[in-house]
Amino acid sequence: MKLQVQTSGWLAAAVMSWLAIPNLAADTAAGLNAFRKGDYATALREWKPLAERGEADAQFNLATLYEKGLGVKKNYEEAFKWYGLAAEQGQAQAQYRLGEMYAHGAGKPQNYGEASLWFTRSAEQGDPDAETALAVLYDEGEGIEKNYLEASRYYRMAADQGNAEAQYRLGLLYERGRGVEKDPVQAYCWLTLAFARQQLDAGKEQGRLAQKLSAEQLTQARACVRMWKPAKASEITRK
Repeated sequence: MKLQVQTSGWLAAAVMSWLAIPNLAADTAAGLNAFRKGDYATALREWKPLAERGEADAQFNLATLYEKGLGVKKNYEEAFKWYGLAAEQGQAQAQYRLGEMYAHGAGKPQNYGEASLWFTRSAEQGDPDAETALAVLYDEGEGIEKNYLEASRYYRMAADQGNAEAQYRLGLLYERGRGVEKDPVQAYCWLTLAFARQQLDAGKEQGRLAQKLSAEQLTQARACVRMWKPAKASEITRK
């Protein structure tokens, strides 16, 4: 589980997928418009007053600018502060990012217990990144007791929503029979779905597993891939 602190040219496009879609307040919309144009300094000026007034989405957006160093010098302490304020108001993306910062010691000392707490709160709202992150903690026993059953449960929630990392890791659990009944067909299916979403490790595992499957099993696995459709968070059972 790696903290995504990228510096390449496509960073802004990646960050756009994180930014909260705010209410239709003119200042907030102006911030998003500026961000889309690469004018991060203006986005910062638009969002900061809203964040200071307590608007959770603006707080999350502002924290993202500080974490990524867009329009302002990178500052994990400031990012942590604003993520924390938004997370306390129940903003799911901020809860996930706060968990990531605790997990990797960015802005605060590393604390897996706090990370699992915030991942759980976000996962309860259906955030697939948080579900995946929480599953990894259970899978690897980081900060909480190793529990493959819980890992498989959270991986499945995120995988059903199309999270490539969760699909990859769920495939591995099916291959090894950890937390789920061993099932090479399901393993191949999830690894294939993950590889299609650019999880490159999944492609290596898929190729290796393909050599072990019978022709009938390969047919079943490929049918599984064709039939799969992403689910909405609201459609997923969480018990």
